[in-house]
Amino acid sequence: MEGIRRFLGVQRLAFALFAGVLLVTGWRIVDDYGIGWDEPVQLEIGLANYRYLVRADPALWDLKDRHYGPLFEIFLVRMMDQSSPRAMYISRHFWNFAAFWAGVVGFYLLLRSMYPRRWLPLFGAALLVFSPRLFADAFYNSKDIPFLVMIVWTMLALSFFLRQPSLIRLLLVSLSTAASMAIRLPGVFLLALVALMIVREVLAGRLSLRRAVEFSILYLFFTAGLVFLFYPVFWHDPIGEIRQAFEILFNFPHFASVLYLGHFLSPQELPWHYLPVWIGITTPIPYQVLMLAGIGRAVRDWFSRPKSLLAAEQTPCILSALWLGLPAGAVILLGSPMYDGWRQMFFIYPALLIFAVGGGDSAWFTDVRRLAADVFHLPGPADLCHRRLGVAHRADSPAVQPAPCGWLAECGPGGRNFTAGGVVDGRPSSLPKPVFQPAGRPGYANGQNALRHGLLGTDLPPRSGSHPGAGPASGDPRPRRQFSR
Repeated sequence: MEGIRRFLGVQRLAFALFAGVLLVTGWRIVDDYGIGWDEPVQLEIGLANYRYLVRADPALWDLKDRHYGPLFEIFLVRMMDQSSPRAMYISRHFWNFAAFWAGVVGFYLLLRSMYPRRWLPLFGAALLVFSPRLFADAFYNSKDIPFLVMIVWTMLALSFFLRQPSLIRLLLVSLSTAASMAIRLPGVFLLALVALMIVREVLAGRLSLRRAVEFSILYLFFTAGLVFLFYPVFWHDPIGEIRQAFEILFNFPHFASVLYLGHFLSPQELPWHYLPVWIGITTPIPYQVLMLAGIGRAVRDWFSRPKSLLAAEQTPCILSALWLGLPAGAVILLGSPMYDGWRQMFFIYPALLIFAVGGGDSAWFTDVRRLAADVFHLPGPADLCHRRLGVAHRADSPAVQPAPCGWLAECGPGGRNFTAGGVVDGRPSSLPKPVFQPAGRPGYANGQNALRHGLLGTDLPPRSGSHPGAGPASGDPRPRRQFSR
């Protein structure tokens, strides 16, 4: 019964409700969205591949866009309603949104592996859903949204593999990698990402060199086989078609002008700042603040403790950095063509959201509150905690104490992180002494000092022959002052 109660926790029930409302909402508003300009092309790709699978129709070899990822398009052809053109496109849009919904679920599970038993996974999933640049595309963009979804599930499979390497988990990583490449060929960057993460595990001593080599060979073998299976166009001329597919990948033949900063530019001659500017102008400002805070926090930790780059607890952050940095860096350095804004790079957006969730972590904002208190002389976390306890400051105590008391839910009387008894200022006290036990949170020592440095002075029982305003007690060199509450 206890196990069931833990499984059906408040956070999971809240996400189940959130996911259910999201799916129902998508089903109700699916017919509000029209047809994208390239959706008929995607339908043609799906039909050509499906007809080749069903009756070996050779028309696939004459299709101009035959090297586009066919996997999700084949799925849509199989699932769409063919009773009328309108019903066909509406059904395609619903299944496209269903894929986005699966991506939200996968992103939530990925965040739960990083932030267990906290509300941050639900917060991150909500950030993904309420991203205005992505939500409309979730209905009619059958290339970039499914690709984003499969990248998320690949990262989830890879995080499980890195936590406990095994052959079964490696097969899941290979399957999700191949599916990503079969939706959009730029998923080839996953090969480099997985290789770098395995090398990191070897350098950290968590994986032997022999096992790392074995896993790498098996990963490449299974992934290559599955990619070949998922691309029917490769079957009749593997070498020629694969070579041509990668030539198109690195030199995409798109020549329509792109409007950028008031000028029409060639997609092959975009400036390096095209991608960050487009992300900036289409992402809500609060999101960007959280992203920058999370990235700044990560960079600060890496520079202050370089050895932490190999630490196990840094694995999610390193994974997110490579997820963001490898594709974005390749696009900027190689000058890869882009158009329609930045939709071809939607798949790096969840990595930015992971940093945004890290920026929204309360430990980071505790530091922000502390900085604000130091700069603007605002009431700090310790002041708030002491006011809640009904305690006054003493003149010789620090004006502001950092992190621990900022967790106000745990500072009040009867909080779960308080115990009774103890010593205050070296003197026995008959009153309960709060002892903060933050379970490894930063600033513990400062929090203890905040509670130990006489901040309970007016609540101490008077010594014999003295009262709170009578001056120094025997053996106590410090003056005793009386403060009003």
